[in-house]
Amino acid sequence: MKRGRKEIIRNETHAVSVQAMSQFGVPMKDIAAFIGISEPTLLKLYSREIERGRTVANHEIGKRLYEKAMDGDTTALIFWAKTRMGWKEKHTVDITNSDDSLNATNVLRHLSPEQIAALRGELNASAKQ
Repeated sequence: MKRGRKEIIRNETHAVSVQAMSQFGVPMKDIAAFIGISEPTLLKLYSREIERGRTVANHEIGKRLYEKAMDGDTTALIFWAKTRMGWKEKHTVDITNSDDSLNATNVLRHLSPEQIAALRGELNASAKQ
């Protein structure tokens, strides 16, 4: 007599549902819950449908974004340039005032070596977080 859980087998009706849900961006944990299986089992049985759903969605959205960009939609153009072409926006903030008293060099010049070392330690600690 066999023991353990009943084997979960692939179901073509579920495969269609998995692909559709994946295409619409439903998280895998929700797809698994809908079918009544675990995420690892979902991946084992339906990884092809998950990948295909994502690919279909990416294709359709990419196609529409491209069409909008080619039609001159400024938002689409900027989004395309940032995501596909690696463009970035740089923002710099100048905190100096007219008498140059807030210039970082002038501020640090008045600190002792111990104070500067302490600041470096704080900056390094916050960078690690």
